[in-house]
Amino acid sequence: MSRPSAYKPSSRRGISLTLRVSLLLVLAVVIPLIITVVGSELILRPTLLSQAGVEMSNDAQSHQATIDAMFISRLQELETLRNFFAVQKFLQGDTQYEQQAANELALGSHLDDNYLSWALFTTQGKHLISYPPITPTPRGKYLIPPEILSQMQKSDKPLISSVYFDANTNSAFVDLYAPVISGQKKFIGIARSTLGLAQIWTAVNNETNAAPGGFAMIVDGNGIRIAYTNNDASLTTQPLELFKSIEPLTTQMQQRIRDENLYGNSHAAVTTLDDPELVKQIDDTEANPLFQFTPARTDQSYQAY
Repeated sequence: MSRPSAYKPSSRRGISLTLRVSLLLVLAVVIPLIITVVGSELILRPTLLSQAGVEMSNDAQSHQATIDAMFISRLQELETLRNFFAVQKFLQGDTQYEQQAANELALGSHLDDNYLSWALFTTQGKHLISYPPITPTPRGKYLIPPEILSQMQKSDKPLISSVYFDANTNSAFVDLYAPVISGQKKFIGIARSTLGLAQIWTAVNNETNAAPGGFAMIVDGNGIRIAYTNNDASLTTQPLELFKSIEPLTTQMQQRIRDENLYGNSHAAVTTLDDPELVKQIDDTEANPLFQFTPARTDQSYQAY
């Protein structure tokens, strides 16, 4: 004989209509938002990056053109001075033109507020006169480094030194040299102007205004960072990257830095802060100038030009 089973009501309860409607409303809002965000990321981001790249390249090229024009003008001023009559006569040994030559040095010095001094030297690098009328500070072991003196004796072309740093004034400068050639094509002396780099450093520091988190640097032909955006608004300290090489220096270059006290080496020794991605970009002359890289001392990728 079988016993009928007792009926037990189910304990399972369904989702209420109100909750279902609420969930549907939330989804109706969230799903379009997700679609919008994803769409923006896939469609707008490349466009925005492209626009930023164009703006950055224009900015960089504008600064480069300004710096090039500045140095061209300064070299032209030095070349003009070396042809002045009094300068020529004085360097050929006529001392009655000494004061007039000094006046012409003063005239050259006043052409640009960034000039620190002007001077004349013999063909062997012995100092003769300067404006301001003080003895020039040696560049490490030398008044004129041997490599530059040698080039002055072999060519009539002006040249620009590597960068020096004065820790007392917290400022960088370069020397511009031009051999003085007489009307008879004879090498009779050397003219030198010393130019502060404050204007260039200011332009590099102002890159913080171009984009949040943005920065700029200048690397010279020796692979040394000679300008780097300073985040210290007081400018009492310098960026840790400044005057660091982007790759290991040759033994010859290390010795030259010590001998000439380049980059303020006696104040803070020039060391290497490797940046292999930047080195690769610089060495590859066919590379796209707009690129992505992670600068030394950061873990963040940057778009760069």
